Amino acid sequence: MQLLGVGLANTSSGSFLVTKAHVTHLEMKRAIHPPVLEHVPGKIATPDWSLLDKHAPLSEFTRSTLESRCKTLERNLLLPQQWLEAQEMIMEGQNAQLIIQNIGMERMNHTLHEKEKGKKSDHTILFPGGKGRHLTDVELIKQKRELEDTKAQEEAEKERKRVAKEDRRVEKANLEERWKAMLEEYEHTVTEWTTGCQTLQAAGVKVKDLPKKPKHPTKPKLIEPEDDDEGQDDIDDDGS
Repeated sequence: MQLLGVGLANTSSGSFLVTKAHVTHLEMKRAIHPPVLEHVPGKIATPDWSLLDKHAPLSEFTRSTLESRCKTLERNLLLPQQWLEAQEMIMEGQNAQLIIQNIGMERMNHTLHEKEKGKKSDHTILFPGGKGRHLTDVELIKQKRELEDTKAQEEAEKERKRVAKEDRRVEKANLEERWKAMLEEYEHTVTEWTTGCQTLQAAGVKVKDLPKKPKHPTKPKLIEPEDDDEGQDDIDDDGS
């Protein structure tokens, strides 16, 4: 499945099947073709199954008859092998068609689900239940302020997540640069260690008395945030 996904991602007509983007009718039409129904080619002859029926005991057959029968059985035995190879190739192609069609159905189902779900509306309902109210009513003013405070908190939370996400990106880039520097320093240390060991061996020092090879550094890890939503956003961004 991984090899199939990589193969589809490298094609112009099937790459959308393994992405998160919404699928369109033209993309589906271009990638998924009508099923191809294959049969065993007619040039492969059908085995003579009547050879399985023995009309007389083997003891009654002459030597020449048995030799002729063995040669005939050998020729007919090759035919089922050809049939088996052809049918295996046909099933392989049919399985590939089913996989492509299944991926396409999942993509269409995802698109339909997103379309049915729709976007979340940020419109404020001031008159729930359809009942009219005075705009100067104390309860209405209080409700409006609560809605404004809630919206302000949501905007502040979005900004906080955006800043935290940007900080994570910067921290991740810094860790990568630090890791590259650590690897370069390690390679330099190993080179010096190799040269030193060669010098000591040339001076007659035994292998068991040579200094140990420098330990490979451990790659620094990025501390994952406790906020699940923020972590999920990072995963979506990295995967897209």
